[in-house]
Amino acid sequence: MQCPNCQHSSNKTLSECPNCGKVYERELLQALDRRIFLVDWLEQRGFAGARAYAALLKHARQELQSAQEALISPVTPTRPAEEVAHEVALVSACIEKIAGWNADGLLTKGASRALRADLEAHLADLKAELGTRSAEPEVPAELAVLDYALAEQADWSQIPGVQSIEKLRPALERRREFLLRPTPVEKPVPVRATPVKTIPEVTALPAAIVARKKTEIAAPPRPKPEPFNWNNVWDKIVNAFVSGAVLRGALILGAFMIVVSAAILVGRYWNTFSPIMQLVLIFSVPAAFYFMGWQARTRLRLTQASAALTAIGALLVAVDFGAVYQLSDQPLSPQLFWFLAALLCSIVYIETARRLPGEFFGYLVGIAVTGVLVALAALLNLLPGWWVAAGTLSGLGFVVAAIRLQRANNKWTALSKALKNFALMLVPATLVTNLFVPDPALTARSVTFGLGAFAYLVLAGVFPSGGSAYAANLSAALAWYWLAGAVRVPDIWMGAVIAGLGTLQAALGLTLAERYVEDAHYRAVYERLHRQIGFAMLAVALAASAVVLTLNDLWANVSTQTLICVALAWWAFRLRWPILTLLASLLFVLPFSLAVWRLLGESGVSNTDLWLACSWSTLALVYLGVGAALNRYARFAGWLHLAAHFLGLLSGAALFILFRPDGAARPAALSVLGGLGLLYLASAWLADRRRHPAATVPLSWLPERIRPGAYLWPLGLAAGIWFGLAAEWGLAPSAKPWLGPLMGGLGLAYIGLGQLLARRDRLYRFPFHTFAYPLAALGVLLAYGIRLPLTLALGLAVTALALLASLYRRPHELWLAAGLFLWPFVLLLELVRLPLEAFSLAFALLAIAAYFPLGRRLERAGRRFALPFYAVAYVVAGWGLWLTFPAAAQ
Repeated sequence: MQCPNCQHSSNKTLSECPNCGKVYERELLQALDRRIFLVDWLEQRGFAGARAYAALLKHARQELQSAQEALISPVTPTRPAEEVAHEVALVSACIEKIAGWNADGLLTKGASRALRADLEAHLADLKAELGTRSAEPEVPAELAVLDYALAEQADWSQIPGVQSIEKLRPALERRREFLLRPTPVEKPVPVRATPVKTIPEVTALPAAIVARKKTEIAAPPRPKPEPFNWNNVWDKIVNAFVSGAVLRGALILGAFMIVVSAAILVGRYWNTFSPIMQLVLIFSVPAAFYFMGWQARTRLRLTQASAALTAIGALLVAVDFGAVYQLSDQPLSPQLFWFLAALLCSIVYIETARRLPGEFFGYLVGIAVTGVLVALAALLNLLPGWWVAAGTLSGLGFVVAAIRLQRANNKWTALSKALKNFALMLVPATLVTNLFVPDPALTARSVTFGLGAFAYLVLAGVFPSGGSAYAANLSAALAWYWLAGAVRVPDIWMGAVIAGLGTLQAALGLTLAERYVEDAHYRAVYERLHRQIGFAMLAVALAASAVVLTLNDLWANVSTQTLICVALAWWAFRLRWPILTLLASLLFVLPFSLAVWRLLGESGVSNTDLWLACSWSTLALVYLGVGAALNRYARFAGWLHLAAHFLGLLSGAALFILFRPDGAARPAALSVLGGLGLLYLASAWLADRRRHPAATVPLSWLPERIRPGAYLWPLGLAAGIWFGLAAEWGLAPSAKPWLGPLMGGLGLAYIGLGQLLARRDRLYRFPFHTFAYPLAALGVLLAYGIRLPLTLALGLAVTALALLASLYRRPHELWLAAGLFLWPFVLLLELVRLPLEAFSLAFALLAIAAYFPLGRRLERAGRRFALPFYAVAYVVAGWGLWLTFPAAAQ
């Protein structure tokens, strides 16, 4: 739209031009816009020689000119700027409160959006009206905002999409009464005066102290009751007798007395009438009441009296059908007569309710239609359980009809309420009745509770109620149970059925609540309810699996518990509860172990306990892989890593307890150790990449400084044990002493591996360097007693100590290495069978050619590094000198 003053274009329909500040009447501005469009359209589509077109174009231009002349003088604001600014503040405050009203359940989500859009548009109009005029901004009091909202609520209810705000007014009125409530005045606490001996000067108290004193406000006196006026007693009596309730009661009582008197008269002379006359007499009474009700409504405009008379006539229709059946020769079967009578009553009652949509006629329609369906089931010779199912089906239909009538028109409000209330009475009655039907068909019972569940589900969605949601879930659970019995599911598989269908039911309920329930409060109630139902069903299924295990049916138990674990994993992702991932992964160990145990037993494998421990380490690797795949969901993957390492510890403890030194147990033991090695190797690799934060969750209890490389400690331990067992298993009995040098060589390999890993992180070398000490000592112990292997093992140990001393610059390892080297040197001399007399020369050469030069070379690094070699050199030289004496040589 363009401003007529400055031709500024704007996409919004404004009453003020943002460019030049001119203010115009909105209606005139829109009329001008329409005329401009008409003239442009006519000029673009000219018809040469068409007189009608020329006349129309001329008339359109005249209208355009008159509209422009009407807008020549801009409109001056009529309201003061202070009043407009005050309304702007009130509207802004209402917009800010919409979110709170929605959170408290006073407004639905759709109503909140519609109301916010309307108030923002009104706020824009107010700001345009205020224009460039200056007004002091204000923050309105809460009471003023409440008064404004209460005054505008009638206009708000007319906004499309904001019809459902009936909860807002009571809440605002309660808040307003709370704000208007007078604040109680606290009674001042008396202060005990301290006597003063002398008062030098009497001065007046400061004004601040005087103002601080509180005075007690006396309560207003109670108003005196007005004296009783005896003059209007007669008027009150007359008004009481002519009130609508009394007249309606008298009308109904009189009609009932007429019916009773007519029934007595007809019963006294019944046999004197012919059958045709009997039918006429029977059906004339309800017809008469229908006629009187119609006359009262159309002629006298007596709505209540018309409803009462018509209600009596409607009741007499059903009574008359009963009288016809009792007083006739009963040519039809009871089921057929029941069906026809209920069908005719339904037609009459539906037509009556259509013309008089009252609550009472809604109940009559419900009774009649229910009778039609139940009679049809009886007429088809179905079992009594299907009769009850027919009643439940009618209740479901009444729920749907009530919803349709409520959304159709306000005229059907009473009828919709009646059908809903009748369904709320009928559905639980049929469900309870179905439980006591003798010899019921399980299919009929399942259908009955399924229909009841669907009826309660619809009620909970349209008329939010926690009771309806609970009833829907309970009915659905019982329907699943009897459906499983109807299809003859074995009892041992009932736990799996409960777990699967319970989870499916809870998932469906959560999805429906999120999609169709707008009220935030009830949506939260429904979500909490479905969580409770889902977990309760899983608990029942777990108990059922324990019972099945006692019946020695393993595979049913394994299937049930596996399904429970899958359901827990789904709940973990659905509810964003990562702890359920740990629960599911740990619970899965039980069915997994039972299945592996059974398979190992059936295959005839020995050492099944160790192979079971091997399966745990394999499962730990699977958990670790799944956790790495779920790297995007770090909170869930962390619990999987924790479960994987728990299984690793479990398999390691089982190996420690169950290991036997016989040869048959070695393959299983090596498999367990291999699985543990792979587990910790993969964990160390994932932690080192730093792209998998969940891999370090099991290390969170460790100090920060030792977390890097923490997985390398168990890796080094498992690899060392695995290497020792494999070497011992592979060596021949005669070569067993060489296991010591092999372990010493593994220690040297650990030192080299630690140095390679130190290129990645210096902390990575400590685990393998630490394991080098026990490996060297173990090598010496295993080779003890046989000279050549022991000599080699000691040489490897000395080499390891020397390397560690040079890497960490510690003189302690040098003392050990320098002193320990004498042992393999002596063994070497004995191996070459050197005479004892030549030992002194060998020791002297060792001191001169080895220890002293090494000490001199290490002085560059520090005297403390050279001291061990000097000291040992003196000892060796003294020992060699001692051996030169004959007594020492002997």
